[in-house]
Amino acid sequence: RPDYSLSLAPAYTSGHNVCNNSTPTCRKGCVAFSGRGTGPTGKSGGTVMSGRILKVQFLIEDRDAFCSLVKAEILQAVKKHGAVGCRLNAFSDIPWEKVAPWMLQIPQVTFYDYTKLHNRTPPSNYFLCYSASERTSDEDIVRMVKEGKNVAVIFGVRYRVNGNWQFPLPTTFCGVPVIDGDKQDTRYDDPRGVVVGLRIKGKRVNGE
Repeated sequence: RPDYSLSLAPAYTSGHNVCNNSTPTCRKGCVAFSGRGTGPTGKSGGTVMSGRILKVQFLIEDRDAFCSLVKAEILQAVKKHGAVGCRLNAFSDIPWEKVAPWMLQIPQVTFYDYTKLHNRTPPSNYFLCYSASERTSDEDIVRMVKEGKNVAVIFGVRYRVNGNWQFPLPTTFCGVPVIDGDKQDTRYDDPRGVVVGLRIKGKRVNGE
């Protein structure tokens, strides 16, 4: 099934915090500021990030209108493809089940996200993968996995080179199975109760 995502300006970039549990390390190394996220949008003369900032401002100023437009676009995707996947927090961490629960009421859509918010209760069609940070202990990770949750952990392993996976991830973490989360992003397809291993990317690769 095809997957769609909503890209907002992360953390405080827009003047509004859309990542309430972000940490200094994740803000510094956020992949939103790498690759195409740093480039222009085209003829408009703006940048990709300025567009993401405008979307956050729209969300804050008129939440219902913003969410109505997002849902309309998702329904268009459903009309075209049938079942689809949708990641609403490409670079943000908004609890959409609280902000706009009606937006998630599309049975043909599997919503999914990474999150650092540990008190979320999403509907059955919304899968969450919890993100470990420098504030997350190994014991916390093991506990969440034992509760049936998946936890994303970034390892100090380089990303693929020339399309080849030359740098393998560990197979276990504190006795917990590790799956390779870089091979695909559809977290809802992952087995439950595992560590989702991710290789270091963006500015972190060079130690910035």
